[in-house]
Amino acid sequence: MDILTVLPDQSEILHYDDPSFPLYLRRSSLSLYPSKRVLCHWHQEFEFFLVEKGNPSYFVNGTNVVLKEGEGIFINAKCPHYGYSENGEDSTYLCLVFSPSLLSASKEIADNYISPLRENTKLPFLIFPADKCARLKEDLDVMLKQIQEKKDGYQLKLLSGLYDFWAAFLSLQGQEKETKLDSSDKALLVKRMLSFIYNHYQEKIDVDSIAKAASISPGYASHLFTKMLHASPISYLLSFRIQKSGELLSDFTKDISEISSAVGFESPSYFSETFKKEKGCSPKEYRQLLKKDL
Repeated sequence: MDILTVLPDQSEILHYDDPSFPLYLRRSSLSLYPSKRVLCHWHQEFEFFLVEKGNPSYFVNGTNVVLKEGEGIFINAKCPHYGYSENGEDSTYLCLVFSPSLLSASKEIADNYISPLRENTKLPFLIFPADKCARLKEDLDVMLKQIQEKKDGYQLKLLSGLYDFWAAFLSLQGQEKETKLDSSDKALLVKRMLSFIYNHYQEKIDVDSIAKAASISPGYASHLFTKMLHASPISYLLSFRIQKSGELLSDFTKDISEISSAVGFESPSYFSETFKKEKGCSPKEYRQLLKKDL
């Protein structure tokens, strides 16, 4: 599972294999995430998610869609999103995330082929049916092989592949889905509350303080979380704290009780109980697994 790090505006910082080449491409599955649900996040990069097996659901900017096998979804920059399993079944997929700067070799290219999409705030996502994704999947498979092999000059081939992918992407006409205004407004409220959680998870916070971040009532905050994130504000907070604790457990110099306090748990025993429920093992067992992987 990938580490979630956030900027001051609470957008995600992606951890690229090569920081000088801002492109991320992985074949993965929802089963790698607790409850087969990725935490809601957003970032400055473009994202393309292609389903290889299963029927995962996707939340983007206030709208929930169900994807079929072979379909793909493009998520625009800065739009809150996450994938999840509605029925508990697993899904495998290809996920490409990259900085638009990689395709901005000149101002003219950026103005013609990047900015119109990135700056369209009324276009949070595009869905591509399976028959139109076949061409895109070919490019992704080639790029993934280049990343895995890392032969000399692979970044140049990868950049060439990205240009091929983007040219094919723009030539296809996806089924454009624009969120309704009320959905966008609700998504903004959720984004404000998530920002508060990401920025204050180490502190003692409750539903009232989370709701206050969006200037809404605790009851309506709980309603929005349940409807859009399929979790209560507190259960979401606990999941995020456990994810952050997983990162800290990789530092073997830190005591588990110290980590418990660092991520906002007042009781080490409650931390261990919640961790095991979320991860399927105790913090101590998780740390032992990390040591084995070294």
